[in-house]
Amino acid sequence: MSIVINSSEFKTSQGQSIDLSQISTSYDIDLSELEQLGWRKRLRTLSKSMQKNQEKLFAEKSKSLLVILQGMDTSGKDSTIKYVCSGINPQGLRVHGFGVPTTAEFEYTYLHRFWDKLPPRGFIHVFNRSYYEEVTVVRVHPHLLRKRMIPHEDTTGDFWGQRISEINDFESHLAANGTQILKIFLHISPQEQMRRIMARLQNPNKLWKFDPSDVEERTYWDQYLVAYSEAISMTNPEVAPWYVFPADYKPITRLLVADAISKTLADMKPKFPKLQESQQKVLNDLKLKLGIGQEEI
Repeated sequence: MSIVINSSEFKTSQGQSIDLSQISTSYDIDLSELEQLGWRKRLRTLSKSMQKNQEKLFAEKSKSLLVILQGMDTSGKDSTIKYVCSGINPQGLRVHGFGVPTTAEFEYTYLHRFWDKLPPRGFIHVFNRSYYEEVTVVRVHPHLLRKRMIPHEDTTGDFWGQRISEINDFESHLAANGTQILKIFLHISPQEQMRRIMARLQNPNKLWKFDPSDVEERTYWDQYLVAYSEAISMTNPEVAPWYVFPADYKPITRLLVADAISKTLADMKPKFPKLQESQQKVLNDLKLKLGIGQEEI
């Protein structure tokens, strides 16, 4: 018996209204059975599937994949990337983490710093946080807009709706030019977040990851849920679908993310490019010189 994890169950649909406060952060499975069900073997199988399609994607050089990971602090973004992407050839993979913008980056439009990190054709790029911080973190802390010289009072009316509309246009542009976008929200409970924060404080090897602001941000939990719920509900799932994965138990989270990436790559149907007629002629001539028969091609 093997474990069956279906990421499609957590995919958002057109017109769906998301309320994260009503969505479970745990997966309905007896965690004690995971080892017997072979979750590690399943993860390796998904990794091999990703490897095969990534090789074709890199060779084909006509499409690209952008994976966006969002979530509260300690939701497991770093470790998920580490475990899920470890089997992908680094030649065709890039991971970009986005923290607080630099002083220079604040001088540009909020989408500016993401442009040169977008995946070229044939590549998979993973964004650890993204431009969605600009309609979630900045929405919860609108004073951050002052660093972009945008008056605080401009956030009244449909300011955030306009920003989400701009993001929809941005993603539509990417999709129309060959970039498949896969957006994942790692949904963790405040109880599990506190457990992970406490574990970090007690582990000398994890202290470097601790940020006092993580504790302060917990006081804005409800506001963050509202901001993320609206952002997920208002962006176009046909162009760039969201997946809301339970993140209270890391093995389940990793399986779901691996399954979603594997399925997305398979749906892109990458193929090894065929040789042009002139290239085929050169190849045939070489084979004649080397004494290789046609049946050995």
